[in-house]
Amino acid sequence: MPPATIRSTAAALAPALLALAVAPAAAQLTDAPPDETTERLPRPSFSWRAATLYNATAGIDTGGELSVLRINGGFDIRLPIDRRTRFRFNAETFQSFYDTNNVTGTLVPGRLSTPFDTVHEYDIYAGIESSISGDWSWYAGARISSGGESGADFNDTLTYGGLFGVRYQATDTLAIGVGLNISTQLEDDVWIIPIPSIDWQIDEGVRLFTEFRRIGLGFQLTDSLEIGAWGRFERHEFRLNDDPGTPEGVVRETRFPIGFFAEFQPATNISIRAEMGGTAFGEFEIIDENGDELFDTNIDTSFALGLHLNVRF
Repeated sequence: MPPATIRSTAAALAPALLALAVAPAAAQLTDAPPDETTERLPRPSFSWRAATLYNATAGIDTGGELSVLRINGGFDIRLPIDRRTRFRFNAETFQSFYDTNNVTGTLVPGRLSTPFDTVHEYDIYAGIESSISGDWSWYAGARISSGGESGADFNDTLTYGGLFGVRYQATDTLAIGVGLNISTQLEDDVWIIPIPSIDWQIDEGVRLFTEFRRIGLGFQLTDSLEIGAWGRFERHEFRLNDDPGTPEGVVRETRFPIGFFAEFQPATNISIRAEMGGTAFGEFEIIDENGDELFDTNIDTSFALGLHLNVRF
């Protein structure tokens, strides 16, 4: 499945490399361009993130109501290989806790109890980021993901994929890019989705930006506070356990939340972002263990909240 991480963690679409510093002593000794051997590699970087996301109770077309609380966590490591190239490793998890009311036997056919309760998603990505020239850079990597209800066979929860893309620094204030996310799916064909990216400093204090599956328009009020609007594409795919009623089937949940955010930086390496909005569109698709679609149902508009913490080292 496209990883939930594939959710949070959007940094994969901004692979511009750190600038390299020239050794001061070498610059003082000669007017000629510095020798590559005198240039220092960029420092390794590490970041850690955690988030809580809540989609409030919403009606389902087939009857009943559903809400979900998600706990998200992960880390990202970038290690320099040479002056232009870095190795990247990213790991992420989503733990989703569903609460349903009066949906017995409707959301997942044949289930005589709660359709599903706790869902576990994990994603691991490893790849390379490199600059081609001063303006162009590229990235490529592979990922393995797992999504399953508690009690599902782990081997049956796995999907595999890759992420590829390029980025162009058009001006000092505008960078654009495009990528492809290619992944297998549980009981379905390979899933391919294009991923455009933009980082545009429209004016002093105003920027348009994308992260993985997220777009935002931000207004910098102070050095430490930014507010703005955002939209995000969310997709969660997971294997059911072998309980009666669609045993070992697959659930795909798709949501398009939009809203407003405020991001505060108490220190240069720490950011805290609060989000408030609603789900503009939501859908559940239910598939049996043979890959046949049983049905899909829409989710009504619902209130959504999010709180994110990011720490960089």
